[in-house]
Amino acid sequence: MLLQPIIDSLDENDENTGKLSNNEKIADFDIFQEISDYKNTVPNKFLAIKNLLKEKIIPQSEKAIIWTIFIKNAEQLKQYLQLNNIRAELLLGYISQDEREVVINSFNNPKDLSFQVVIANPFTVAESISLHKGCHNAIYMERDYNCGNFLQSKDRIHRVGLDSNQITCYYYFLSENSIDEVINQKLDEKAERMSRVIDGNIPLLGILDDDNETDLIQALIESYDKRNH
Repeated sequence: MLLQPIIDSLDENDENTGKLSNNEKIADFDIFQEISDYKNTVPNKFLAIKNLLKEKIIPQSEKAIIWTIFIKNAEQLKQYLQLNNIRAELLLGYISQDEREVVINSFNNPKDLSFQVVIANPFTVAESISLHKGCHNAIYMERDYNCGNFLQSKDRIHRVGLDSNQITCYYYFLSENSIDEVINQKLDEKAERMSRVIDGNIPLLGILDDDNETDLIQALIESYDKRNH
């Protein structure tokens, strides 16, 4: 992601000179070189995810959904897994609805092991789909600060109706001394605040008296609660 705009800023034949098209020098050519060389490097997260899949999930005939934020990362991870004999399918925004349904139906069938890995982003499938029948492992390669999408993504594989003995596993991959650690801390704080709000009393009902429409509001809330269970 960093490399392409840097290359676009260079003169046509100046990729190796460090000269920008406006004749300015790149402030730190060593960093530029590291970014350029990185395209030939397998990210540590790719290695860790591959090892987890091959050692713990695939041999047990289980399935995993891998959550990513950046489309390019999702595509490159799929290619890397395929090179290592792990078939994966994508659930991203540009995938057609018909194709998504085929992937979801196959993935949600515990007996269908034609592929055991789906790579998705929460903007596309954080809501409205259920994967809990076939998948009990979620791997988070990267996350952003959107706590709502994060919690929704967790619910894709943990729903009402699961066997009481079923264990649902979540794996979070954090790069040390990186933005991953900051995002992880902020998401924990947001999730804790949201839990307090949900579990607490509804302030609106506390300030209404008998002459107000308390019963109507309570009926609406109860109706909504039944629809979501």
